[in-house]
Amino acid sequence: MVKIPLIRTTVYNFQHESVETWKSGKLQQVSSKTNDNGKPHQLKSAGNGALPASLWNDDVVSSQELINTIDGKMMKVRIADLGNENVETRRGVVATHHYRTSGDLVRDLWYDSEGNLARVAFKADDGSTVMYVRK
Repeated sequence: MVKIPLIRTTVYNFQHESVETWKSGKLQQVSSKTNDNGKPHQLKSAGNGALPASLWNDDVVSSQELINTIDGKMMKVRIADLGNENVETRRGVVATHHYRTSGDLVRDLWYDSEGNLARVAFKADDGSTVMYVRK
């Protein structure tokens, strides 16, 4: 008889729900609930003219400050324009424009010609690469 142990364990858990309210192209409010590996965060913040770091709005590439959607703190960012690039998505190849944020938020961002986010990539704390790709 051979026994093979099955271990189901979660090494790290991150859950984030965020709702943004917009009016006439301006952020009115951002509300979120986050569980960062057992550490809870709740946010309800007015936009105050800043953009959220949710990154869905391509206007972030012309911003110097973004609202952290977990804790509401303002993050200073610099944006580098890395030019045009094709991105593979589940629907096929999409022509995009590639940007890199640095400073308080380090991300690579790819937006299509209509300003829709096609891909996001960043380094996790353990050095691995996390990538979100549009379906």
